[in-house]
Amino acid sequence: MPCLPYKESTEVKPTKIENWRVKYLGGTRKEWVYLTDEETAKWPLSDLEKYNLGLLNEDHLKSLNKATTPLEAAQNAYRIMKRAQSPDGDFPGVCTDVQFLTPMYTFAFYALGFEIPEHQRMEQIRYILSLASSEDGGWAMAPGDPSTVFGTSLNYTSLRILGLRADHPAMKKARMTLKGMGGVLGSSIWGKFWLALLNLYEWDGLNSIPPEIWLLPDWLPFHPSKWYMFIRSFHHPMSYLYRVRYTAPLTDLGRNLRKELYVEEYETIDWPKWRDITTQGDEHVGISSVMKIAFYFFNNFVEKYPIGPLVRRALHRVYEQSRFEVENTNYYSVVSCCAALHLIVQSHAKGVESETVKKQKEAIKGYLWMSPEGMHVTVSTGIPAWAGALMAHALVETGLCDLEENQESIERLIKFLGDEQMLDNSKHWPEDYRQYRKGGWVFGLKNENGYLLTDCTGETLSAILHLSHKLKPEDRMPEWRLRLAVDLLLMVQSADGGFPVYEKRRGADYLELLNPSQEFDAVMVDYSTAEVTTSASGALCDFRERYTYRSKDIDRCLKRVVDYYHNTQHPSGGWTAFWGIYMIYGTFFALRGLSKIGKEFHSNSECVRRACDFLVSVQHADGGWGEDRSGMKLKRFVQGTKANMAQTGWAVLGLMYAKYPDKSVIQRAVKRVMDEQLPDGSWPNEALTGCAFRTFAMTYPFYKIIFPTWMLGVAHRYLNEEPMQLFLHH
Repeated sequence: MPCLPYKESTEVKPTKIENWRVKYLGGTRKEWVYLTDEETAKWPLSDLEKYNLGLLNEDHLKSLNKATTPLEAAQNAYRIMKRAQSPDGDFPGVCTDVQFLTPMYTFAFYALGFEIPEHQRMEQIRYILSLASSEDGGWAMAPGDPSTVFGTSLNYTSLRILGLRADHPAMKKARMTLKGMGGVLGSSIWGKFWLALLNLYEWDGLNSIPPEIWLLPDWLPFHPSKWYMFIRSFHHPMSYLYRVRYTAPLTDLGRNLRKELYVEEYETIDWPKWRDITTQGDEHVGISSVMKIAFYFFNNFVEKYPIGPLVRRALHRVYEQSRFEVENTNYYSVVSCCAALHLIVQSHAKGVESETVKKQKEAIKGYLWMSPEGMHVTVSTGIPAWAGALMAHALVETGLCDLEENQESIERLIKFLGDEQMLDNSKHWPEDYRQYRKGGWVFGLKNENGYLLTDCTGETLSAILHLSHKLKPEDRMPEWRLRLAVDLLLMVQSADGGFPVYEKRRGADYLELLNPSQEFDAVMVDYSTAEVTTSASGALCDFRERYTYRSKDIDRCLKRVVDYYHNTQHPSGGWTAFWGIYMIYGTFFALRGLSKIGKEFHSNSECVRRACDFLVSVQHADGGWGEDRSGMKLKRFVQGTKANMAQTGWAVLGLMYAKYPDKSVIQRAVKRVMDEQLPDGSWPNEALTGCAFRTFAMTYPFYKIIFPTWMLGVAHRYLNEEPMQLFLHH
């Protein structure tokens, strides 16, 4: 039985934010802990903790002089980045502001009867409330988006589970919005699924999620092994829980929620009727006719006429894949919401007191992150490899890597990046259907995930090649390990010449017809993207300049990369992206790649000239750039209402890589970014710049520092210091 409900209250009691600390668990693993007042005296706040909690003191501000040149501004920015660097050498940032993650963590703990400590509950409540729409009190996929049934129902339910009373003003406002949208019945499939797990929705109201399809022959072109790894990772636990019809025990809180979440009386609802009904705001991607036919077959034959032996075999098959996932990732899983599902699966199969579940409970704490707004659940356990590699490139191209005051920080960073290379395959490879990964890097930490990322591998390999001379000879990466990374990158290149992010492409475009999610676009296939292609091919180019290993293979690969850029240029002149917003991000990476690999610049390439014309045409009057994330859905550029410093960094870097001749365009942008810089060296929080599946946006907190730093330092070299000083003074 769940240990909840907690004592309900209309009062939210924030903790003492200065009592939070980062605990180092060995290796590079970390988690946030809350101290008593007595304990804080023995454990003073570190700079890293102060940075993440918004508590950097006046001492840091006094250490900075106001910048008068772009290079000085870049150095001031790196000084605050060094404050956020851990003793291990990484920058422990997170992907955050995805509004459905914290509820899913809460739901798993509620369903299994696991208690959430009071200090954590209060901060989770505070964080969720901070994301509510100021207009209608609802929630969406990301802050600033219109409220949806999916977002509002999940966050409302989470707050009630965490102990916030129904008569709290925020709850009354959210409930009015939710019922104005018709209640939870119009939620997307994922929302209905999670509510069914909580006994707040009936399984008959969901289309079938059959585990039996895993019994089909692997050679079939639509077999689940051909799907994108994210869909595979979610289908295993979701199909298991659907087939066993898992439901949490119904508590008094659950009975109250059945009244609060619905317009109708719960007992009178015709559940099958709602399988295919979704409110317009919740359906980002429509269900195809092919998938509707598949649902009809599953609902009317597979579900109505189950074959016992097949059901048992199918359940065992997906359970085994769930177990592989848990063990392969050291009990973390690939992302936090997937970890919550696997926690429920393993608890159902092995019991809540099993060693596996105990290890999962401990591991999932790694997804909790404390911020000035409260405690929240992040996408991954961090982005240290990605953030560290990008920061390394910024240090190299700006020349900041040569300043004496940065040497100790850089040495720690490069050592960290080198230590994070994976030198083995996953524990259950290849039965787990995962990509060969030996020689690669992950998004976060190899011991907390272990999923290869092509772009992280490329950017990290390149950073190590550029900065390894900063290490003692015995600490530098040997060539055989560099070769492993090169072999891996060459292995995953797609037939179109580009590079996918997680694994070599396995399926055809038509697999998108089987997308059941409603929430996420382009999730059935790991497509090539401009940004990943540049990260991977740029590293191969850097390696080729230093070593002769597989040089002919690399030459052929890079020729195909240039063709990929030319073939995928958007009619507007830019490139679209998959993991950043949206056309500015894609265009920055494509121009970076074309200049480095194809030696194509504004002076000798019509393709590059068109891209530069696109960027210049969308520059704001104040000199900056800003792109609205609504363009992801429309698949075109949409101008933002105000300049964004990270996006301005992308645009200007792209123009400088292309050797754009009109330097006044770049001068205006540099002045805009320097004017916006805060006294502590950073820049204000701004619109979200990260995204996933061209559907939902998220925050990469370090982007607002890394890319302006990178751009300013390069601009200092590009523009010539003396004229730039005159321009600024003028």
